[in-house]
Amino acid sequence: MATFFKCVDGREAYRNVLRQVHEQGEVRSPRGLKTFDIGYATIELMSPYNALAVGLGRKLSKRVAAAEAIQLIGGFADPQLLLQASPNFARYIEPSGAFWGAYGRRIAFGNQLPSVVRKLQADPETRQAIVILWDPQHDNDPGHKDYPCTLALGFSLQRGKLELDVTMRSNDVWRGLPYDIFQFTQLQLTVANVLQLQPGRYRHHTYSLHLYADDLDDAVECYENDEDLVPTFLPTGLGQIGDTINEVMKQARRLVDVPWGNYSDSERWYWDALHPTQ
Repeated sequence: MATFFKCVDGREAYRNVLRQVHEQGEVRSPRGLKTFDIGYATIELMSPYNALAVGLGRKLSKRVAAAEAIQLIGGFADPQLLLQASPNFARYIEPSGAFWGAYGRRIAFGNQLPSVVRKLQADPETRQAIVILWDPQHDNDPGHKDYPCTLALGFSLQRGKLELDVTMRSNDVWRGLPYDIFQFTQLQLTVANVLQLQPGRYRHHTYSLHLYADDLDDAVECYENDEDLVPTFLPTGLGQIGDTINEVMKQARRLVDVPWGNYSDSERWYWDALHPTQ
């Protein structure tokens, strides 16, 4: 049975999603690890703004969020960027020193993001504005540490606004979901900026929405926290009027280590998050 969450934004959604996964999830133990799993779920956000679940008692890392989103938007993979944000990523590094399932490298393959923009500009009604992240030629090989959880992204214009549907094979509601929703809504906002469109709804589909038992105490503490959300600035993607998608992708790469003076508010958020001591 599918579960459907309809929410204002990612911050508003998070406590309710945590609670429902815990209270209604069935116990499943893939790889011998106990989880509470509600199976197939869709989380629909009415707005992609304000998507990162900060201020909820959940100690999210803005540096990790920024590192993941900037690589997705920029279409590149920088393992050191993630390791600097959190040494916990070391467990997923391949012997080659790379992340097997890095989204940035995969979105760059085949010029996928520029193709999405081109298709939507040529035909606003297109159903072909798709990004594929799962690679059947390689991801069915056993023995890797970092298989991609995300399968595909579908952009579409609905009622004159840019919407995004993301499909995932598996999503951990505590360790992964907040960062996933943030990075994909940031990509949605970036493409909307380039197309000079208003962003529409964001839908997050997953075949398995689950919570690991090891994270249960922290999750309960978070969703039982009834304090009001504290207003906080969150970025609105990259790109400004007149920018092409290729220019924005280059801009994302520059934000990793090349400072410049005239930042937009979003660029400043990324720079500060990626360089917390500067």
